[in-house]
Amino acid sequence: MIESKKLPKLSELRKLFRYDPKTGYLFYWKRPKGSNVDPSYPAGYVNKKGYRRIQINREKYSAHRLVMKFNGIIIPEGLQVDHINGNRDDNRIENIRIVTGSENKKNSKKYNNNSSGYTGVAYHKKAQKWVAYIKSEGKLIHLGSFENKNDAAQVRKNAELEFGFSKRHGCC
Repeated sequence: MIESKKLPKLSELRKLFRYDPKTGYLFYWKRPKGSNVDPSYPAGYVNKKGYRRIQINREKYSAHRLVMKFNGIIIPEGLQVDHINGNRDDNRIENIRIVTGSENKKNSKKYNNNSSGYTGVAYHKKAQKWVAYIKSEGKLIHLGSFENKNDAAQVRKNAELEFGFSKRHGCC
């Protein structure tokens, strides 16, 4: 998820939130006078894609980007924040990192439209073979055609290691 809007100032974040680096939520509202905000409840909500979003002054922000700001880390233009363990609501500083879009893809889960059960493996009807492929740095690389789906999957797994994909890529 990429946000182009400017994040709130660090002083404003510190005024509004209590920061707990041990949990995956990190931000808890401080109770302003006259407010009905429960300070024991994590700030924000989890959207359809699994990211925690927090509304500040009628603007919604991704919690992982606010965590970076809270820790004094600047996210350079064009880069993204990746959740290392794949849990988009686990915003502990040790679970998030700044990456390129290509690096972020190397840590992604299996897509919902996967029909073979293996990332990077598809059945080629015309050839009646299983095809293994991998995309890295914007290039689609054909890894071979196979009679057996498991052989194609193994070649794909080996290529993931070679190209620096995470161990959890394509799972879950």
